[in-house]
Amino acid sequence: MRNVVVCLVLMIGAPVWGEAPPHELVASANKALAKGAYDEALAGYEQAAKSLPDSPELAYNRGVTYYRKGELDKATEQFTKALLTRDLSLEAKVKFNLGNCAYADALKKQSDLKVALERLGLAIGHYKDAIEANPEDRDARANMEMAQLLMKDLLDKQKQEQEKQKPASQPESQPASRPESQPAPASRPESQPASQPSAENQQKKQAQQQDEQKKDQQAKQEQAGKPDQQEQSKDKQGAQQAVPAELRQMSKEEADKLLQAVRDKEQQRRAEQARLLLVRPVPVEKDW
Repeated sequence: MRNVVVCLVLMIGAPVWGEAPPHELVASANKALAKGAYDEALAGYEQAAKSLPDSPELAYNRGVTYYRKGELDKATEQFTKALLTRDLSLEAKVKFNLGNCAYADALKKQSDLKVALERLGLAIGHYKDAIEANPEDRDARANMEMAQLLMKDLLDKQKQEQEKQKPASQPESQPASRPESQPAPASRPESQPASQPSAENQQKKQAQQQDEQKKDQQAKQEQAGKPDQQEQSKDKQGAQQAVPAELRQMSKEEADKLLQAVRDKEQQRRAEQARLLLVRPVPVEKDW
């Protein structure tokens, strides 16, 4: 964590905050912070703040202390107050550490992908601001790249979880198509009462029947020389009804093997992701 450099004053025994001027209180509190006595450091900063309530440097140092205690919300609050500084160098450090707070919060909340991704987006924004304030800040660039890589990993995980929630190998339901009402054909004749056939009509009808019989006989003769259409139709229907092997209903044993393979693959993916998180470098934190 980047600290504001303040001259330290060595004090003998336990500090008596009320008896020292603000600059000595800050120096002693910084010393307590350096040795990990965070509560003692906060007490010194609070006492100094009574004389310097609007000091961005005090807010920054308190942010550093809360960050090291793991109280990220309070650290973010103090760093935000420190943004009131007119010191561009301090402003760059504040934005860097706001990025670290958001990044650390994302690491803690990876079980909630939506929240973790939001925090990573915020961290990346703070790192970009820090780089804009100090283009030579390599640490901010390194941390921003790590945040972007972690965001990519979480987005991939989110996509995989969304795909798991979709039904496997089931077509999406489609609304049944309803036939549109068709108007009756204009050429369709209306029913008429039957009239008595005349003798001439009967002769015509007999002649037509004879012609139809001749045509039927000719058709049967031609049919005899061709393959059986009925058998071809049956074969065609059988081919249409044949179900590919991959679409047949699986047996219970086959389904169990498929599910176990999916579980094994998911377990390997999680183990690999856990390994990557273990070897992932932490954000750069260094004293100034």
